Amino acid sequence: MLTWKQRRLKFSGSAIASPHEIEQMLKLASKENIVANTQVWPLENVNEAIASFREGKPRYRYVLQVKTQ
Repeated sequence: MLTWKQRRLKFSGSAIASPHEIEQMLKLASKENIVANTQVWPLENVNEAIASFREGKPRYRYVLQVKTQ
């Protein structure tokens, strides 16, 4: 019998709260216009973003933006 690792299965969850509590939190954030602080990097600058991350410069969540047609 294969282990879960051999079968390439992943398990994930949240240590933050239950699914119901997360749903309530997201509804409140939407209602009160609460947004995350992010720094958006164009995908072309991925190497610069990684270097900045490794230097410990992030103050927000880094987001790589993919341009769509």
